[in-house]
Amino acid sequence: MQIRSIDNTNFQALKISPKLRAELAKSTDRYLKSLDNYGETMADVKLYNVVFDENMRTPKIFHTIKNSTRDYFAELKNEENYLGKYYERPAGDDGDTVGGFYPDTPMVFRKLFGENAKEKYGKFKRQDALTQAAEYSRMLEEAEIKEINKRAKEEAQQSFAETLKKENQRIVNKLADELIEKFGYEPPKDIIENKKSWWQKLFN
Repeated sequence: MQIRSIDNTNFQALKISPKLRAELAKSTDRYLKSLDNYGETMADVKLYNVVFDENMRTPKIFHTIKNSTRDYFAELKNEENYLGKYYERPAGDDGDTVGGFYPDTPMVFRKLFGENAKEKYGKFKRQDALTQAAEYSRMLEEAEIKEINKRAKEEAQQSFAETLKKENQRIVNKLADELIEKFGYEPPKDIIENKKSWWQKLFN
């Protein structure tokens, strides 16, 4: 599926394919104004687009990466089909299986809301598809930014630790040089000679 025709045509998070103009023209002005307002409510979302490219009934969510075709909203709906259900899968070569239950809330909700995920998801489920798509696109963005910040923090901490280690080594090296300069000595030559083996002395 290609969405090039509707990608990057503007900087709004709501994207509507031009091929849906005929469908829009059959709507009421009230519906079109509400759709315009719907788009305005997502003006702050920058990383995910709510896309209508086949009809105005089924929203999709794509990342703003050019030519992205991964529909996050469809993935959410697919994940919902398994929530709380029992699963069983093969384990080992002897016909053994392992089983368990899928989580009762979608992954993004668990990441963002932790213990409050079930309550947040309950409210989310009571909303219509358009409202869900707008809210979910915002949640996806929040989760991505959170992950980016986490990685940046970890990288900064690692960089700081490496810098600190190098600085500590530089200080140790400097102190070692100063100690050698202050207290260092060269062993007398005769001590070195006495350490030679008898056969080294024989052939010298």
